[in-house]
Amino acid sequence: IQDYYKVNPEFGTEQDFKALVEACHARGMYLIIDLVINHTAWDHPWIKEHPEWYTRDAGDTIIPPVPDWSDVADLNFDEPALQDELIRMMKFWIEEYNIDGYRCDVAMMVPDTFWRRSIAEIRKIKPLIMLAEASGKEFHEAGFDFSYGWELYKTIKDVCKLDSSAVLFSQTALAEGAKAVNNGRILRFVTNHDETSWDDVPLNLFGGVEGSLTAFTASCLLPSVPLLYNGQEVAHPTKMNLFEHSPIDWTANRSVTAEYSKILGLLRNHAVLQDTVLRFWLSDHHDAVGYSRGQGGDAVHVLVNFRNRP
Repeated sequence: IQDYYKVNPEFGTEQDFKALVEACHARGMYLIIDLVINHTAWDHPWIKEHPEWYTRDAGDTIIPPVPDWSDVADLNFDEPALQDELIRMMKFWIEEYNIDGYRCDVAMMVPDTFWRRSIAEIRKIKPLIMLAEASGKEFHEAGFDFSYGWELYKTIKDVCKLDSSAVLFSQTALAEGAKAVNNGRILRFVTNHDETSWDDVPLNLFGGVEGSLTAFTASCLLPSVPLLYNGQEVAHPTKMNLFEHSPIDWTANRSVTAEYSKILGLLRNHAVLQDTVLRFWLSDHHDAVGYSRGQGGDAVHVLVNFRNRP
């Protein structure tokens, strides 16, 4: 973050961004943007204009949030004026560009008190979607709609790659889902911008195309919201560094794209997949899990075999 109020010219102009938001809305879509307020770039004007807004060491030198993040400077939320300015900026993108909310980067490194105040204030403008890049009940208590399902992601990797028992899937899904209080939802994923950079692509983590579709199906039909990350729906075969331009062949593997469309179509076509009722009826098997969403004749039953064997 070099300037919280500007559009990166590499991506276009302010008018281009307004046109993008309008085009999304015309298609019945919502658009949220990344909110990075734990830290800024070292060439942000605040470094010179407001050094008191940054965390400093005993020698009064501004420092990064953690030593490994040497490319950014840590903001100090003990400063009320900084909090006021960040809330003003959050309102700006909603009022000026009509965006629909924020995906809040490293939300766990920003005080809960700030999230409670800022979310309450910006929601006075219009209904908004707030996604915390974090896990925990406290984020839903602070006003976030969605939080990241890191625990289930790790569990599915262990089950698929390390041949751990599928019993872990049901245990983790129930424990993690319990954290989504206040009508919150867990964002389920089998890859995202970090994982495809530092970990690996779903093809390699879950056992090829079939394994990656299995992992996605098992997670996205839980009481949750599914995340698709660039390239996942065409089975992109190689890791992509989030700091580099990585072209994707969107015409590749159309059969995989069709499978994703079919799976996601279930969410749209079955109302019971929008509620939070979940019942595991196969939760003690090493290879497979089975669960139901909804009750009675409208219920949807999901049976997943994590292994490439009968």
